[in-house]
Amino acid sequence: MPTLAKAAARGFAWLTLQSLATRAVQLLGQVMLARVLSPEDFGKIGLAYTIATFAGLVVNPGLDDVLVQRQRGLRLWATTGFWLGLSLGVIGGVGMLAAAPLGVALYNEPELFGLIMVLAIAAPIGATSIIPVAVMRSSLRFHLLAVQGTAEVVLLQILTLLFAYLGFGAYSFVLPVPLASAARSIVAWTTVRPRVYMNPQLRRWRYLLPNVWMIFGTRLLITTVAQGDYVLLGLMASHTVVGVYYFAYTLAALPVRTVAGNLIQVMFPTLTLLAEDHVGQGKAALKASRALATVAVPLCFLQAGVCRPVLHILFGDKWDAAVPLVQILSIGLAFDAVTWTAAALLQAKGQFRRILTYSCMAAPLFLVLVAVGASQWSAPGVAAGVAAYYITLGPLYVFLVLRPHAVSWSQVATLYLIPVTLGAVSVGTGNSASRVLAAAGATDWLQIAVTTILSCLLYLPMSWWLATDVWSTLRSALQRILKQA
Repeated sequence: MPTLAKAAARGFAWLTLQSLATRAVQLLGQVMLARVLSPEDFGKIGLAYTIATFAGLVVNPGLDDVLVQRQRGLRLWATTGFWLGLSLGVIGGVGMLAAAPLGVALYNEPELFGLIMVLAIAAPIGATSIIPVAVMRSSLRFHLLAVQGTAEVVLLQILTLLFAYLGFGAYSFVLPVPLASAARSIVAWTTVRPRVYMNPQLRRWRYLLPNVWMIFGTRLLITTVAQGDYVLLGLMASHTVVGVYYFAYTLAALPVRTVAGNLIQVMFPTLTLLAEDHVGQGKAALKASRALATVAVPLCFLQAGVCRPVLHILFGDKWDAAVPLVQILSIGLAFDAVTWTAAALLQAKGQFRRILTYSCMAAPLFLVLVAVGASQWSAPGVAAGVAAYYITLGPLYVFLVLRPHAVSWSQVATLYLIPVTLGAVSVGTGNSASRVLAAAGATDWLQIAVTTILSCLLYLPMSWWLATDVWSTLRSALQRILKQA
């Protein structure tokens, strides 16, 4: 257990450092792209992904998670997984091409065909890296994943900016994808080199496919949630409105993806290693959820508090319409962050059918909330519908997952109650003070400084007092990481 805990802490540290670096690069890239490209360009790529993402689910419908869940036996399935994954990649690429005319007709945008075609080319290329990446995940080699992930993001951003400055418009987002996918695959295979034979072992595919298709069903429903807002907004509003929403969601999701996204990559293989320790799995998941809520929730609230002056500094009034969207989405995504650990626990236990069942129950509610919001209030209504979905279902989902591990509803409520209350009070106080200064003519920089400093001065001591054990755990993990660095 101590060794496993150190591996998990070290892995989270590596992936957090990687994520901080990549998110910084992505944020810088988004800022530069937002200066060069128009909201309509952002809208076109947002609509293109609504088609390509659904068709692209076939590329990796869950094969990586099934392989990682097998842990030590993964290398025995390398050949089977490679040929199955490559076949699905080709089918997924063909599916994107077949779906491209549908996107053109659905959104009345001829340029979508070319955008989707480029993404289709990248599909089979990306599928070739499934096996080496799964090997790295299962063996907890997070430092390799971190380095390679950072390099890939940097390459993507550099190429995207290059194409944007050369005048490729919305194509700037997709042209780098096949190039970066090829680079990722080459580096991954060079690093890990799992043994793969020419025989595709077709008879063994049937042992992987049942769980793969359950994960596929889950990912299909998750994608419905992830892309449903863009689809509905694209059907009811202009491409410019979709572009503003796409830009706002990308910014609002940064804290969640940085913290929660890294944690789930570490927790999934770590919790898998605890498969025979039912109690230990539950304790580890609950502890990770508390730590995640303590960090991610106030970050989301702080983002909502400072986004107005930050966007004004960066873009003037060009993206003013995105400000309320970022604020609403940031609050909603704060509730979504905690659910990532619960999802990792279900995956680690191999309960793919249960994940699918929960997704089937949740997706209709999401679509209803977003559809009502889009029809009544356009982009702000969609953002409100998304936030309402996460605020409503996030705590319920965590409770249903952790309940078999003797976790009570009061414990789950506490996960949210402390960070949400303290985050709202501290950031609300800081933001109120900055607004008073703004009315008196204060600069945007001063508003950001006042909101951030007051929020931290209020949140950190109150959080330490009410959740001392969480901060002690985080401090101990940080100390172990620094010693091992």
